[in-house]
Amino acid sequence: MMGKHLLIWFGLALICALGTSKKILQVTESVTLSQSLFWDEDEQSVLFVDVYNAEVYEHVFNGNTTSTKIEGEETISLVAPIEGKGKLYVVAGHRDILKLDCNDNREVVSKFEAIGEIGDGEVFSDGKVDSRGRLWIATLVVSDEGPYRYVKGAGSIYLITVYHNDTVKIERKLSNVTYSNGIEFSGDDKHIYIIESDTRTIHQIELDIETGELGDSKVIFDLHDHPNLHGYPSGIVLDGNDELGVSLYGSGKIIAVNPHTSEVTGIADIPVPNPTSLVYGGPKLDIKYISSSRSNVPESDLAKEVFDSGAIFASDALGSGFQSHKIKLWNFDLVSSPDIRSTLFLCEWDSRNRSQHWVKKKWPKCTSKKIFQVTESVSASQSLFWDEDQQSVLFVDLYNAVVYEHVFNGNTTSTKIEGQETISLVAPIEGKGKLYVVAGYRDILKLDCNDDREVVSKFKTIGQIGDGEQFSDGKVDSRGRLWIATLVSSNFTPYRLIKGAGSIYLITVHHNDTVKIEKKLSNVTYSNGIEFSADDKHIYIVESDTKTIHQIELDIESGELGASKVIFDLNDHPHLHGYPDGIILDGNGELGVSLFGSGKIIAVNPNTGEVTAFVDLPVPNPTSMVFGGPNLDIKYIASSRKNLHPSDLAKEVFDSGAIFASDALGSGFQSHKIRLV
Repeated sequence: MMGKHLLIWFGLALICALGTSKKILQVTESVTLSQSLFWDEDEQSVLFVDVYNAEVYEHVFNGNTTSTKIEGEETISLVAPIEGKGKLYVVAGHRDILKLDCNDNREVVSKFEAIGEIGDGEVFSDGKVDSRGRLWIATLVVSDEGPYRYVKGAGSIYLITVYHNDTVKIERKLSNVTYSNGIEFSGDDKHIYIIESDTRTIHQIELDIETGELGDSKVIFDLHDHPNLHGYPSGIVLDGNDELGVSLYGSGKIIAVNPHTSEVTGIADIPVPNPTSLVYGGPKLDIKYISSSRSNVPESDLAKEVFDSGAIFASDALGSGFQSHKIKLWNFDLVSSPDIRSTLFLCEWDSRNRSQHWVKKKWPKCTSKKIFQVTESVSASQSLFWDEDQQSVLFVDLYNAVVYEHVFNGNTTSTKIEGQETISLVAPIEGKGKLYVVAGYRDILKLDCNDDREVVSKFKTIGQIGDGEQFSDGKVDSRGRLWIATLVSSNFTPYRLIKGAGSIYLITVHHNDTVKIEKKLSNVTYSNGIEFSADDKHIYIVESDTKTIHQIELDIESGELGASKVIFDLNDHPHLHGYPDGIILDGNGELGVSLFGSGKIIAVNPNTGEVTAFVDLPVPNPTSMVFGGPNLDIKYIASSRKNLHPSDLAKEVFDSGAIFASDALGSGFQSHKIRLV
């Protein structure tokens, strides 16, 4: 059947008046239901899927057709290549988004991890990639009334963003959809066109291409207004004349629609009854490819066909168009997404109306932001450190004595520290790659992970911490010295501490594998956070036990401390709960403070003690924080699952104990590394 052609007439006025005959060519064998045409300019091939047999096809321009079966999927509805990755594809399965790797003659299929999900009962239909490399895709819900019947208004339109770390974000952008088979964009990216096959209409919706937000909608075409035309609108493609090519499933026609006037400006009769999707391809983008379906065509009709329903057809007589957009891999695209359960709220409020707003809980200027879980859960993650050289964030699991490294948009690796009841801190040594200082239960350790090693040793010490003390969290100052807190656990009650028995120590690391340990502050109970002012004239110390933050004068050269005062007391804010824990200075000179037990981060002005903002997190126990990412504009947030009830953990959408990240919470400063003296 390959290579057959047919003479057809195209155009209502011009072409028919001139009596010009044109050619359409069948370029592939028949499948059950071909759709989701995509022209791959780099490979000079057209991609498509067979929906019901779950196969991906590639037809090389004027060449062969190859296929890959996607096992385990009831249907697949779409294929699109990833930009710059050769034959690496995104495939829409029945309900999952899949990755298909056909590079180097492989056929490897895997599932993307998903943030968000499609609704219960929904399955993917067709879609299209926008100019920003994000996938817009429809869903539908099959009715129990019979095959090819759909539940009215039960489908949706979703926006899918694909990340470098094999994760996809799924955001619902439009509800009340029944059966959408075609999506297209205007040439200026200001509108999205969505076909509703069920109502035989095309909808034009305002689009903010940068944010993906939709605006006002209107029907620009209704097939019911054209009694001379039959079938159901299915595929849609924008041509070089700014008109929409629309396939009419069940009528064997393609029509051209002016989206500004709703006028039908051209008609093409094609040799099979059920055209589906459309795309422009070929070296000059002047060949229109047309997919089709043989599903539900009676066998007696199929036997009479000259051309094969279910095949792909091509014609150079139907205008020219634009290059298909490929999927782009994103870093953190943390934008407004109110339909995702990971939404948090950053709320600024007017201090002049503070009492009224707090009491009545009216939060003006609330902006919806996105937070992203970037690691699996551990018992109690803390001691976040951004390693600029490795482009990774370090942290520890306190109670399991494990050091973790999470590469930016990459994998997470871990190293178990044997022989330690707890470890509370990790910090790299300047200029030494993956050579780290680790605070053990009572020891200062050296961890060497260079050249794939995992070698742990103890530093020799000059001085020591007090009897019964164990290390808590800390921070490295601008001179490369470690300030770290200690605490003393009570023998009578778990997680109870002896009041005033802890200390703040200054630890200096020497070239000869020796550390000097100096006590700088006594009468500490439970300090989980230490930070420094931007001018190095003050150190900020969180006292979780009393729910206070202390500002102490600091001589950065000598490490000597001076006068101290409380600059923030959570007890003065009855609307806020929990315990101050981690602390971080941001680029505005304010202190971000995590509130353990309340699921909040607050911003505190250290000069006035005023709470200037707060964030509700998706987990109850945030711990430490750090700014990271290439531009230091991603706030990483550690958290704990320790002591949470299993029934509460089972209900969580996001995982307590994981590391979270957001680019919606300001920017900050580079973490200081340990400096050898």
